[in-house]
Amino acid sequence: MAVLTNSKNIKKGDTFVALGKGTNFIDEALQKGADKIIKGEVQFGKAAKKYLQSLRKQNPQLQVIGITGSFGKTTVKDLLGFILSKAGQTVFAKESYNNEIGVPITIFAADEKTEYLVLEMGANKIGDIKYLTDIAPLDVACLLGVGSAHISSFGNLDNIVSAKGEIFAGLKNGGVGFVPDFDKNAKNLIKIYNHKNIKTFSRFPSRSQSPSFISTNLLGEHNLSNISAVISICEFLKIDTQIVRNAIEQFKPISKHRLQLLEKPPITFLDDSYNANPASMLSGLKTLLNLKKTYPKKYLRALAVLGKMEELGKESKNEHLEVGKAFQNSAVEKILVFGEKKLYGTSDKFLYFSSKLQIADYIKKNAKKGDILLVKASNYSKLWEIVEGV
Repeated sequence: MAVLTNSKNIKKGDTFVALGKGTNFIDEALQKGADKIIKGEVQFGKAAKKYLQSLRKQNPQLQVIGITGSFGKTTVKDLLGFILSKAGQTVFAKESYNNEIGVPITIFAADEKTEYLVLEMGANKIGDIKYLTDIAPLDVACLLGVGSAHISSFGNLDNIVSAKGEIFAGLKNGGVGFVPDFDKNAKNLIKIYNHKNIKTFSRFPSRSQSPSFISTNLLGEHNLSNISAVISICEFLKIDTQIVRNAIEQFKPISKHRLQLLEKPPITFLDDSYNANPASMLSGLKTLLNLKKTYPKKYLRALAVLGKMEELGKESKNEHLEVGKAFQNSAVEKILVFGEKKLYGTSDKFLYFSSKLQIADYIKKNAKKGDILLVKASNYSKLWEIVEGV
């Protein structure tokens, strides 16, 4: 039996979840043999909650892990899911299914044999994560960090901290939470939730976690803290250290457009176009320049394509200009911008374009052997279309 939100894929015995205009396709689902109909997000959440409760009764050893944060959620979810799948039957979303629809979809992918269920939990407002943890109370909760992403929805950083902290309120008795020891806002949640068992993880894997060198296919210094978080979770779950080590070294990014190197001769794209905020923009810049520095014979010229960072609220203009200064003062030779003129600054380094097709054409005409080009913007801009169009 499958639980599906698309009536086109329904087969006999499946459950059809009719969301929004999906109610117009209930008859079609029934004709195809749907055994059950669930109407609306609220009922879907209730059904998922009840289903997870039944799984826990059948398998009391089931561990439910929740991941949240202003950045890194999907990478950590993917890496942790990959590692745990080497240790036991594991279910984790293959995409960014992190809301009131995505979390129930992931839950229904589990069955009575599932040992580890890894859930990504996002938030656009206070109460979102509380709603998700009510559906799926957690054995392990991990907050990767707090930043200004979606600040226009929350109003201020304090509200973002409160919203992300809701994941710890969702811990079951005996559960454990993790926060980064290098993030002041996240660490403050330990005091707020002092009745919960919340531990810290470090910016880099500690010597006790990694007594010898571990290689990784993940790009960017920031991913070292993501690996540190994952190792901490695996230690709590008592996953064999050799399994963890081997899986980290084998893992390659699953979800698209997250710091992926794509060779399209004569140019190499560093595609990080899924999302963006000021911190991740600077991280992307650092990764770009580190690659050029590490492989000076391969990467001769660093370039960038930038788009708008969405949901920054009243600080949006200043945040864009600050990021622009960092790129302007770096070794990046040209910055192609999709968006309004002067968004990132007025330096001669910036070239502004009103369409992605114009940018793709410019790249085709001006690309040289040895070019490496960072592509970075909020998801709304769909800058990956430039990568696909070159």
